[in-house]
Amino acid sequence: MEPDRERQSWSASGKAFIAGEYSVLWGGRAWILAGGPRTTISIARADDRRIDVFASTGHLVGMTTPAGVRWSAPVPNGIRFAADALDLALRAAGHEALGAQLTIGPSEAVGGVKPGLGSSARTSLLVAQAMRWALGARFDALKLAMV
Repeated sequence: MEPDRERQSWSASGKAFIAGEYSVLWGGRAWILAGGPRTTISIARADDRRIDVFASTGHLVGMTTPAGVRWSAPVPNGIRFAADALDLALRAAGHEALGAQLTIGPSEAVGGVKPGLGSSARTSLLVAQAMRWALGARFDALKLAMV
């Protein structure tokens, strides 16, 4: 039996704009509400350079490099934001790094339709935060996710 690995978890709520959705692009204000299903992520450090991403849209495998992840297969659209955040986190760390096992869930699709509550942005931020922890890095997870 494999020994238990230390695992960390984070979650974030959805958001809905009341007003000002586009005004923030020019320095204005917006009024938002938090709500909807939460996105969760849990991560465990690996003993090798393998990255595993488990999500409701599939399972993705790759190997860490200082330039990002070398994925073993094309990245599915449903995991694209997580994969991009992983690549950026490894680049921000700037050194060889061990991998991790990430589990992202739950899916926010309601009746097969994405409700538009910011799940892509939340996923990017949660993956950046999780990888910052796994790598012992000091980058700003919010700034990295915004990239």
